[in-house]
Amino acid sequence: AASARTASAAVVPPPPPDAVAPQEVSATVAAAAEAAEAVIEGQSLAQADATSVATERLLEKQFPGILRDALKGMDSAMDTAKATAAALLDSALNSTLSTVYQAALAVPTTAAGLRQGMVANAQSAAGTQQERLANFQLAVDGAADQFNGKWHPVVTSLQTLHSTVPAALRTAGLSSVADDAEATLGEGDGLLGRAQAISNELRNLTATLDGVGNSTPEVAEQKLLETQKEAQMFVDEADNFADTFLDRIANFTDRAAEQLGVPRGSFSSSQEMASSIVEQVLDGVHELASGIEESAPHNDSAAPHSGAVAARPLAGFAEG
Repeated sequence: AASARTASAAVVPPPPPDAVAPQEVSATVAAAAEAAEAVIEGQSLAQADATSVATERLLEKQFPGILRDALKGMDSAMDTAKATAAALLDSALNSTLSTVYQAALAVPTTAAGLRQGMVANAQSAAGTQQERLANFQLAVDGAADQFNGKWHPVVTSLQTLHSTVPAALRTAGLSSVADDAEATLGEGDGLLGRAQAISNELRNLTATLDGVGNSTPEVAEQKLLETQKEAQMFVDEADNFADTFLDRIANFTDRAAEQLGVPRGSFSSSQEMASSIVEQVLDGVHELASGIEESAPHNDSAAPHSGAVAARPLAGFAEG
């Protein structure tokens, strides 16, 4: 039996000069799988992909006969890692967007109450035209302050979004997408800048009414017309914010999906949350703007052609 074993061992051919031992193949595949799964812990997916390609070439060169079986586990690990990275990124984005949504929920509710209050105040107002105009200014100033009080938490939550989204993208190894997100979610022409523009436009609107109760009928009518224009610009800024929000979120989530090699639908929850936020903001802004328009007093002492400012609807206003 001993001689049979010796004879059997003798017929085993020696390994080729530059061959890699089977145990080294197992170790290499395991290392590749570990590199793929490392993305879950925040390492670069690009590094994991590079390891996968290098390992595949090594196996193809040394062991073409077992390449398919050896790579099967590694490809599965890479696919799992990419899908997990996308899921974690979507969860991080959705969590941050949920904070924005919770802040935005108070905007339309508050604005609807302000609209009703301004209209009721205008209907019950008595006195001279100047007194009614002064009362209108006070009502608009008070409504603007209350609206901004609810809008400020939205802006604060968008500042958090601006800092957390690029960090989450970098954690997933998407540095170029993160750099773009940092710019497009920030101030100026970015999402945060668009949100601040809504507040700025509301301040411009209230400034237009300064001294309206002490003005001549002609000046008062001009101020009311300017207020109507500012109210329309207030709505326009909200529309710009909404368009920017949806565009920015869709842009970097689609790019993230492309670079991670996962379907675009992998980030659907984040995109749906962005749409919900936009809906709340638009509803709130349109409610307040409509309340300002509806509660504006008629300039009874002005020339007949001036009419009632409140009777002329603003383009883009929500119908009420």
